Amino acid sequence: MSIHPCLNVSTSKPRVKSCFLFGPFIGSLTYEMFQFAPYMIYLKKYKPLIGSVVFTRPSRFDLYGQYADILVPLRVREDLEHESFTIDGFQTSEYDLLKDGFRKQFKKKYNVKGRFCPNIESFRFKLKWQFPRYLMDYGFMPRLSNQGLLSRKLRTNPELFVDLSGLKNGQKQPVLKQIRESGYSFVNCENLNETLDFDKNDLNVSLLGCVILLLKGAQFTIGNLRSPISHLSLLLGTPVISIHETLSKDSVNLMNPLNSRVIYCEDIEEGLQIASNI
Repeated sequence: MSIHPCLNVSTSKPRVKSCFLFGPFIGSLTYEMFQFAPYMIYLKKYKPLIGSVVFTRPSRFDLYGQYADILVPLRVREDLEHESFTIDGFQTSEYDLLKDGFRKQFKKKYNVKGRFCPNIESFRFKLKWQFPRYLMDYGFMPRLSNQGLLSRKLRTNPELFVDLSGLKNGQKQPVLKQIRESGYSFVNCENLNETLDFDKNDLNVSLLGCVILLLKGAQFTIGNLRSPISHLSLLLGTPVISIHETLSKDSVNLMNPLNSRVIYCEDIEEGLQIASNI
């Protein structure tokens, strides 16, 4: 297990002598950004002098971003089915080995004040609120290196963030055509890897970190709430123009703790017209 120190921690910050351990987190992106990372952020703000060590996939480092003192890369196969707090077929014994190795590595150097990781035994991996629901802070702050990458690769901050992964293939091109004709500047999530010339081996940035920053800067997200990126937009307070939405409003309310604006439409021109009048 290799350690990756968070590079944007100020050198004037007191040396970490005690810490909380968060992870390993092996489950789905949705569960991590709704039920785990926000709890870490809350605790970091509540106990700022206690260091935070996070053990998760490098692709998700920026859910913790500037709040993390140390980020530890978790190497698991990305092609496996993620289910709630676990991975389909992942053995409890394997998970216990990860937890024990993580604890042993840091207890030698730090006073470990607490350990937080999901319980995946038996049916428990499905229990959504293993961490207190009222102690969630969705103030995600990606590492500053992500902003540096965006500044180098994008000339302006796009007005729209477009994520059409929740739509059927036949629905995507007509929507993109209408967006191009709307006059708004936009970035398409599906092309973001190529646009940023993203290096997956660079642990100092993440695609998710760049997405968070783009969502924060956008006026609206255009997509559909079958996509976790649109869920993330709601958590960041950026309104979502949701096309061909099939989820009930009750279901949407459950994934919208900040009560961010959702504009339902069947046609993107209609959605943008409603949005422009907000």
